[in-house]
Amino acid sequence: MTEILFYTFADNPLDVARRVAAKAYGQGRQVMIYAPDAATADAIDRLLWTTPALGFVPHCRDSDTQADETPVLIGANPESPIVALIYGFTFLFLFPFEGMVATPSAGSIVLELSSLFAMLIYALIAWVVERTVWVLFYRPRGPVVGTTQTTTSERHINP
Repeated sequence: MTEILFYTFADNPLDVARRVAAKAYGQGRQVMIYAPDAATADAIDRLLWTTPALGFVPHCRDSDTQADETPVLIGANPESPIVALIYGFTFLFLFPFEGMVATPSAGSIVLELSSLFAMLIYALIAWVVERTVWVLFYRPRGPVVGTTQTTTSERHINP
């Protein structure tokens, strides 16, 4: 199953990316590290080559010809097909919520409150749809309330 993890507010985000990639590679999983620019991608590339000193994590850029066979990819090209697909798909769901609330930032860290708000609204809509389908189409198999009828007949004969 595909798993998407977001690590935020790390003291050293490049080292966190390196450690997560190494751990995933050790578990036989594939990893895509998205770097916001080429300089960051180069820094991650250097870390994966040199740290730890006796370890190596096979990796390459997402635009490399060996990207299909490489377990760890580093993406820094916003025009790459996978990035365009992800942004294009998520834009359909997030654009109604853009600009509803402020987007606080501290340095290079941005907290997109509108995205969190969108996830909350979509979760609520999914819950309402699920409950509606349950109410409309749920049919119990058999009686919900069972009734029984008991009759007795007693004859009293006086001698």
